Amino acid sequence: MTTMVNDPRTLHQRLVEQPRCTGLALAPDGTRLILSVQALDDEGVRYVPELWEVDPAGERDPRSVPGSRQGDFAPAFAADGTLLFLSDRETGEADEGPGPSLWSLPDSGEAAWTAHHPGGTTAFTAAARSDTLACTAALLPGAADAQAHAGVVAV
Repeated sequence: MTTMVNDPRTLHQRLVEQPRCTGLALAPDGTRLILSVQALDDEGVRYVPELWEVDPAGERDPRSVPGSRQGDFAPAFAADGTLLFLSDRETGEADEGPGPSLWSLPDSGEAAWTAHHPGGTTAFTAAARSDTLACTAALLPGAADAQAHAGVVAV
């Protein structure tokens, strides 16, 4: 059976299958542009984020960020040029808890676990000219801070 070019179902499927940009970060010196790109997983049932690097000068082809993995998202740069992002990677910490953690990735080397909130970090931002980060995360009702949240979760 021949599929018609204007078949709306075909167009819809094509749109669903297209990767989509969900985050964008430019390095402080302007030499690196990092995108968070969501694409369908192998089963075609959910979107999985990945970090990609695009050359701002347009001289090199886009590539997957060395040291990143599927599931990394929300890129940002620290003032010193270190790439920061959120991820559900395993940290090896016993009291880590659920949800994404903040990770850092230098120009060369492996990603390093940077911070975690017991309920997971939902968003963060990095100051442009200092070593300051601000993170947002949910707290359970009645929990005054992250330690109280962790105590409620552990019970």
